[in-house]
Amino acid sequence: MGRIAKTAIAWLFILAASSGYTDTRDFRVDWRTNEVVVTGVSKIAASKTGNRIEWQHSAAVGAKRLVLESFFASLGALRVDAYRSAKDIMMDNPATNRAVHGYADTLARYQVMYGPDSVTVEKRIPLYGKGGLAPLLIEAGTDPGHFPSYDRLVFSTEFTGLVIDGRGLGRIPAVNPRIFDDDHNLVYSADLIQKDAFARWGALRYTDDPYLRGCEMRVGANPLRLIAIENPKLIETDLCISKEDAMILLQEEETRSRLEEGMVVIILDSL
Repeated sequence: MGRIAKTAIAWLFILAASSGYTDTRDFRVDWRTNEVVVTGVSKIAASKTGNRIEWQHSAAVGAKRLVLESFFASLGALRVDAYRSAKDIMMDNPATNRAVHGYADTLARYQVMYGPDSVTVEKRIPLYGKGGLAPLLIEAGTDPGHFPSYDRLVFSTEFTGLVIDGRGLGRIPAVNPRIFDDDHNLVYSADLIQKDAFARWGALRYTDDPYLRGCEMRVGANPLRLIAIENPKLIETDLCISKEDAMILLQEEETRSRLEEGMVVIILDSL
């Protein structure tokens, strides 16, 4: 009996032992890195013809198909703003729907991992930067720099960015969260930043690390650090700060320019 035939028989026994295995797909949004991570796992189906390499290749093709299915499934879980997921936006806007489907056709450079009875394919899809998904979903920068103005001045200084501690409030991440003051003035959103800043790295960055490790560049050496306050009127993606804090934040032109560049970090309980 030839070597290839022996290998084929050995693989048939291995796969028979794992006959309960089924193809699977999965996805998650990694808000630490601003990526949608999609995976597909396809079993290696041995047959009387071919060899291990051919069976692995067929499984890899199947796993890539599952990755695409995972990508479209993830759009229902990717929260864009207070009320809508990416899927909601696509259903309401045919142009966005076409753009995202065209984007899916361009996905390449998958990570392929071979196991004894299956092939796993993973794709990390960036929300921002080169090839970012988020700019296809919303039009940011529609009103840059139009922060609220207040009827009195407060003592303040220039800040290099903004850090808001939103822990303990049940907040969840989104592509375009909004920050209000307690008079419900809109203090910050993707509409108020520069369009190119949003495309580069989004309206803000999320972390669950109160020491901001890995986020230092995002907010600079002297950010204003605030604690979000409870506001039951807000949707779970949005945050509230006090009006006094908002006045301190927006007093200086240099600070406002940093906000236009997306120099904001939000701390949540877990991501």
